[in-house]
Amino acid sequence: FLSQLYQVVRRSIILFGLGLFGNNGRNVYTWRIPGVLQRFGVSYLVCALTELATSYLYQIDKPFVPKHRYLVFIHDLTNNWVQWIIMVTFTFLWLMITFLLPLGINCPTGYLGPGGISEGGKYFNCTGGAAGKIDNWLLTPNHIYRRPTAQAMYHTGPYDPEGILGTLTSIVLCFLGVQCGRILTSYQSHKERIGRFLFWGVILGAIATGLCEGKQNEGLIPINKNLWSLSFILVMASFAFFLFSLFYVLCDVVHVWNGSPFRFPGMNSILVYVSSDIFYNYFPFMWAEQGNSHLNYLSANIVAVVLWILLSYYWYKIDFFVKI
Repeated sequence: FLSQLYQVVRRSIILFGLGLFGNNGRNVYTWRIPGVLQRFGVSYLVCALTELATSYLYQIDKPFVPKHRYLVFIHDLTNNWVQWIIMVTFTFLWLMITFLLPLGINCPTGYLGPGGISEGGKYFNCTGGAAGKIDNWLLTPNHIYRRPTAQAMYHTGPYDPEGILGTLTSIVLCFLGVQCGRILTSYQSHKERIGRFLFWGVILGAIATGLCEGKQNEGLIPINKNLWSLSFILVMASFAFFLFSLFYVLCDVVHVWNGSPFRFPGMNSILVYVSSDIFYNYFPFMWAEQGNSHLNYLSANIVAVVLWILLSYYWYKIDFFVKI
């Protein structure tokens, strides 16, 4: 247990540290603290610690085999019911904070909009609602993202899409990935596995559709990546289950594809991500200037993806892998 705990904590610290390094904090007074790898590190830490801690409550290494035929359908749930309770708790915590936390003067409780000059500037300093307020209170505007996507259109202040509150829903999304793996270990036949993948894809997609009321930018909980809203993570998980079922069929059932060339970046995912984060603004990975057309940006990014795949393949051929 202690060895596994050490590995989990070590990997999480490295991920968080790499994220801070990628934020290029030349000035400690304005060093951005949140980030993508930081979010990965925290989400991985919580999910891994949950798995380790609950392993003492029931034997995960010897999965529970349901005796009643009706329990077979939820075999992948009976083996991790404690984890589900924890993740549902995180979900309710996100909902309570998002919709019940007082946001101060001129910011209505439960606000989820962009703030700034939207709605005539009525909620100018309310960008992101509770998510934005928590980051401003705890991290201060000096240590969060200073150029959010909403700024160009709504002239907002700093707002971090990888902030503190969204970490709760990121953890839930990470756990849904664990659930996908649990299906592989709980069911042995292709039919059972594919059926479960599709089942979860439909259920999660239906819940997300209900939360956003089938609308693009509206509904009770809009699909919003900057907020990492509940509907957003459920939509992402839904598509992930559908795509995983497709790739599972292609790679493991009919054997018509082995995942190439995309499996090569996957073998060196941390190296590729950190390298692309460092060199994203350098030629030949980027040449489009600000104000260029979408076609220019698209062309530049397609070339960048191809180059990173080629580099990944080269690292694979020379047996060079970076692991944490």
